[in-house]
Amino acid sequence: MNTLVDRTAVVTGAASGIGKCHLALVDINGEALERVRAELALPNRKVSLHVANVADRPRMLALPEEVLAAHGHVHLLVNNAGVSVAGRFEDVSLEDMEMARLSPELSQEVTARLSQRMPF
Repeated sequence: MNTLVDRTAVVTGAASGIGKCHLALVDINGEALERVRAELALPNRKVSLHVANVADRPRMLALPEEVLAAHGHVHLLVNNAGVSVAGRFEDVSLEDMEMARLSPELSQEVTARLSQRMPF
């Protein structure tokens, strides 16, 4: 028995998709999200799209209420997106370091806000 059938999942970094749930898909690439929605547009499957960069504080803090307005509740959160920085330390910009710092912080904040409203 699949306990995720007819549940709502929020998946960041979702351009590759997930099935058997109602989905609130979040990714920085809106065009890729549209392609995933087309692939997942099955009967009785509710899919909402939310374009967001996980290092964009105002956007990520607005996301939980936006998802809840679209779906009413969330059963599962997959913090799949993240920002990493590669290269020699002296070659990494301060902006890139700040984005890498913000990504886990904002993921934690979204988790806290959504988990308060999960029906468990």
